[in-house]
Amino acid sequence: MISQQPVEIHRTGHPPDTLPRLTEIHQLLYERVLRNGRAHAEALAAETGLAGTEVAAGVDDLLRMHLLRLSPQDGALIPSSPEVAAAHLTGPIEAQVQLHRRSIEQIRSHLLTLNPTYIEARHLDRGGTSVEVLTGLPAVQAELGRLTSGCRTEVFAAHPVLPPPEALDEGFQRTLDAIERGVGIRTLYPHAVLAHPYIQAHFAKMTDHGSQLRTSDQVAERIIVFDREVAVLPDRVRSSGDVGAVVVREPAVVDYLYRSLDSLWSTATPFCAAPNGFGYGQANGDLRRAIVELLALGHKDEGVARRLSMSVRACRRHIAAIMESLGAESRFQAGYLAAVRGLLGPSGPDRTRPQEEAAAGPSGVG
Repeated sequence: MISQQPVEIHRTGHPPDTLPRLTEIHQLLYERVLRNGRAHAEALAAETGLAGTEVAAGVDDLLRMHLLRLSPQDGALIPSSPEVAAAHLTGPIEAQVQLHRRSIEQIRSHLLTLNPTYIEARHLDRGGTSVEVLTGLPAVQAELGRLTSGCRTEVFAAHPVLPPPEALDEGFQRTLDAIERGVGIRTLYPHAVLAHPYIQAHFAKMTDHGSQLRTSDQVAERIIVFDREVAVLPDRVRSSGDVGAVVVREPAVVDYLYRSLDSLWSTATPFCAAPNGFGYGQANGDLRRAIVELLALGHKDEGVARRLSMSVRACRRHIAAIMESLGAESRFQAGYLAAVRGLLGPSGPDRTRPQEEAAAGPSGVG
């Protein structure tokens, strides 16, 4: 006989209740009642060959799980569908969840009416300064949370590196809350992140809820702009090694950062889920063209990988595939053949030469 180990079901405001794990005995009894349409416990013992105590215990479990119910006329056992049984058990829990969600929204709405007062007071406390430096991850996270909760029209962000799954999951509900308030969400990532299946799944989920996502060959720096009024940038000039950020409220600077980000957005590729949720999808051509352009400018594998926010190993796989498709025997020849065949985009002042890149320092986020 299979052991029946209880599974805990936690209900808000009540001690944990237990449900038995479904066993072969439960399945046998449930199936027999289903086939007969109704049955008595005595008949089930005769039909299944189970001991009376086993039948009694199994029937009691099925009644507790609402998979069986007793006829009020003669006490016969009548089957219920698993969906109906699940609704009986989860209905009270879901009602409590909805109640808590309404309470959360009421509390947030009530307290956030003082948000403009808070912002004005903090601005005065800083002596009217338009730049605030935050040090330490808790301070940065608290400020980002406050800015997100107080946002009215749009959150516009660029992220140059692959975020871990837990970071995406942690921010998902905050993003949904903002969308439900009517806040527009635009986020830009490098093409390279699309190689990861969990990113594909997350992007698909976000676009389904109304968020806009695009990818570009190069995203130089992390930046988040709130309501076109406040911009948050990483602080990379401090020598302490602590995580830090710079909050900018100077209108002219925020407007410049916003327009620069919007310009990059206009040339980026809208996210479209790749077949089977894996691969670069329609961004694949743009990514490989960017690799060829950087090779043609003389960048080494490491420089190309850093500029495109991918690992050197992944970059070399792309380079090998590009050389094979062009029939090239060297990187230089690949660049030449790509130029001859018109595969390179127009050169411009934004295309940095290797020696210029070395002087400017790495652009990726640590």
